[in-house]
Amino acid sequence: MYYIVVLMQLTLLTPILIRLIRKSSRGSLLLYGLTPLWILGLYLYNLVNGALPMLYETFFPAWFCFYYLGLRIKADPACVRRVKTAQRYFGNPIAVLTALGIAIAEAFLLLGLGCSNDLITSQIKFGTFLYTFMLILWVRQIHAKATRNAEKLGFLKRLGDDSYGIYYIHWFFLIFIQKLFDILGISKMWLLHYILTWILLVGISFSVVHFVNHIFAKNKFGLQLLSWIGFR
Repeated sequence: MYYIVVLMQLTLLTPILIRLIRKSSRGSLLLYGLTPLWILGLYLYNLVNGALPMLYETFFPAWFCFYYLGLRIKADPACVRRVKTAQRYFGNPIAVLTALGIAIAEAFLLLGLGCSNDLITSQIKFGTFLYTFMLILWVRQIHAKATRNAEKLGFLKRLGDDSYGIYYIHWFFLIFIQKLFDILGISKMWLLHYILTWILLVGISFSVVHFVNHIFAKNKFGLQLLSWIGFR
């Protein structure tokens, strides 16, 4: 559940980051370097100590680049234009597969350098993040084409709109679902277990987020609160 801790850190930083983005200062652009510096530090630490530092994935710099880019896309029209340009060139399966190949090659390189298995299999690596960014560009390109038919998507669109809130709270319901399935013996039937877990988890989390949005969106303070916690 480390990601909840990460999200809390990033949520607290959001007002400061928004102000920096609106000022369009050079300092706001330099913040893109925070995650690469963190990853480089992990590599050096691993080479020296043969292991990763404790809770390395729990601190916000490890994931900052994704969150910060999302904020800039939301608040900075110039960033939106740059991302759309990148989508045209890299928003395709060839770029995604190329980045995946780079990520795999990086893993073998780290293995050859004597890095530990916990780093090699970690999500927090340059190659893995490059692959993720290429995948994001491809998904955005697909989404740009799909928005013309957004009205036909119905539930999927609403699910996407509430996805951040669902991601925030789903772990809480997952604990109870797993305990219930253990009692009922469903956990031993792996296929049924995963299908029912997915259906219940998405259904309950979506319903809760939708209900909270409906209750709090009735006034200005409620809308602001929903914005702070990422439900809107």
